[in-house]
Amino acid sequence: MKKIIAVVALLCLASVALAASAPVVNSPKDGDKIGPSVYLNIQTEGKQFVIVITDVYVRGNNKPVGSVPGIRHWTNDDGALTVRVSTPRVVNAKKSDITYKIRVFTATPGGEKSPETVVTCYPE
Repeated sequence: MKKIIAVVALLCLASVALAASAPVVNSPKDGDKIGPSVYLNIQTEGKQFVIVITDVYVRGNNKPVGSVPGIRHWTNDDGALTVRVSTPRVVNAKKSDITYKIRVFTATPGGEKSPETVVTCYPE
């Protein structure tokens, strides 16, 4: 009986992990101008493993011209995390033609990902 209860409890925990909601990015906000690095203030539901990837787009391209894996880090027990990540630079592109899309999501040890939060920013 104890084994059945343990299995049910593990399945419940797994379903909660799979149903994780997208992280909240408190800063920067959509439309912000950012420098060569930026502090991200992230909030998740409890302790989560957060992954940040910054894609850079140049006007006229539908696909990113580059990506920077920014961070892979656990949040605090309350889900809070503040980290600094770099933004990619593009040679031979005007700043006004560059867009950054900072993608933030959580992942379980089994590789299940939460929905992504995407914050769109521009270079200073």
